[in-house]
Amino acid sequence: MTPDPQPLTKQDLREALDAALQPLITRLDALATKQDALAAKQDATDAHLDAAVQTLTTKQEAIIDAFAHNLTDLRHELTQQFEILQTRTERTDINLSGLLIQIGGMSKSLTALERSNSQTTTTQAAQQRAIDDLYAQLAEIKRRLLPPQ
Repeated sequence: MTPDPQPLTKQDLREALDAALQPLITRLDALATKQDALAAKQDATDAHLDAAVQTLTTKQEAIIDAFAHNLTDLRHELTQQFEILQTRTERTDINLSGLLIQIGGMSKSLTALERSNSQTTTTQAAQQRAIDDLYAQLAEIKRRLLPPQ
């Protein structure tokens, strides 16, 4: 036969419960440590992200300022070039107006020269006909006055 088991005391139950709970408590402590480590890493990550966002924001603002400055410079340069172009266009317009006036005068001169040339040609043709007529008359007179030999 087996000896009668002795009744469990409160102390026995407490020790058995502590022994059974000890691995769970150890695991919970390990999990709490891991959670604290993760929280610390999360805080560090948040700090890095905040710093990165701040850096990006600063750089973005610098880029925007530089871009705006470049656009302003470009606008001034384009305005200056357009003013130069406008001045050149105005000068060209003045020069073309002068040329048109000169061409008008030249056209009048050409018309007068063409008229004069036409009159000269007509006069020369009439003179040539007169010369030819005189030559023919002279030849007729010569033929009449000088008998054939």
